[in-house]
Amino acid sequence: MQKRRKKKIALQVFELAVLLLLVTLLVSWHGSPLWIWIREWRSGIFVHELETNDRVIALTFDDGPDPVCTPTILDILRQEGVHATFFVEGRMLERYPDIARKELADGHVLGNHTFSHPYLERKSRGEVQNEIGLCDKSLTRILHVKTSLFRPPRGNWNPIITQEARRAGKQIILWSGAVEHQESTTPNQLVDRALRLSHPGAILLLHDGSYGQRVNTVKALPGIIQELKSRGYHFVTIP
Repeated sequence: MQKRRKKKIALQVFELAVLLLLVTLLVSWHGSPLWIWIREWRSGIFVHELETNDRVIALTFDDGPDPVCTPTILDILRQEGVHATFFVEGRMLERYPDIARKELADGHVLGNHTFSHPYLERKSRGEVQNEIGLCDKSLTRILHVKTSLFRPPRGNWNPIITQEARRAGKQIILWSGAVEHQESTTPNQLVDRALRLSHPGAILLLHDGSYGQRVNTVKALPGIIQELKSRGYHFVTIP
């Protein structure tokens, strides 16, 4: 009786495993089989945080260069002796090349954030190639920079995006914490949120462009840096 029960349980486990395997192989999500999503997620192309136990943090800024906010952010970073990573849009680089040149001159790192900041996950393979490629061309032509860093708009991705990023020689840089949030509406709240999100190796997401002027981000930045310094953190770029 006991042996029959064990055999029955073993058979049920086997059947469940087979069912899960079939689901993984056959079920499609947003146009790609589930197993491809899993493969891409585990491929090593994503970076969410730095692999370290040291008290270091990477500040990253998206969507610039912006003619109002970015120069002020650069002034603050220079005054605090901090370097950051800027994920630039190709179209903004074309409009404000001198600001991007200042980013480089100040020792910051630039990454690819597509040319026009579309909903990249809704685009065809050719359109994804074009968005990554055009931004790369702007970086090379205007700044003589080649970057292996890529951040898809809004952090959204699908297997086509990961495959085309890999084809272009990119690492996809996401983040461990987004500082700007709809519930953090004042500079002090942004500082508090940044502190809560901080840990050794954290990659913090901020913005220097898009969706209007980032006034609160600019006002909060000195406090974020000074508070983190007081807690023993140092700031690094990616990579």
